Amino acid sequence: REVLDRVEQEDYLPAGERFVLTYHAFAQRFLQEEGWLCGIPKGFRIVSEVRKWELMRDVLLALRPPHLFHAQRPYERIGELLKLVERAKQELVSPVEFRAWAEANAIADDPVLAAQRQAALVYGEYQERLLAEERLDFDDTIYFSVQLLTQEPS
Repeated sequence: REVLDRVEQEDYLPAGERFVLTYHAFAQRFLQEEGWLCGIPKGFRIVSEVRKWELMRDVLLALRPPHLFHAQRPYERIGELLKLVERAKQELVSPVEFRAWAEANAIADDPVLAAQRQAALVYGEYQERLLAEERLDFDDTIYFSVQLLTQEPS
């Protein structure tokens, strides 16, 4: 509402005659209407921060990637991994692309590259679980909107 008020002060059109949204709000509305074209369920919901944390926890407990999971501190890397996923989505990198990059840069005995390969698996599993619950995060709204506009330009 604040944005509409500011826009209204600058011109003479009433607020009801303009369409002003944030990027994420536009993307969310766009996906609710057109997301079915790229497999997004019409009734999707935006996931809460708590649920994102729980999903990542569940993924780590299921996969137990040795470079990212420590039994004594099982939740230590959740925040870092959520940030990694967030950044990948903001850069429009899918789980498949991230995994392909990690595999292409594989050196058998390099622990950093091994951790990146494991992070790619975690990202993929996390995204599958998120979509299975018919949830998206804010970065997904932009990511999938761009994918849809790129694949279905009309």
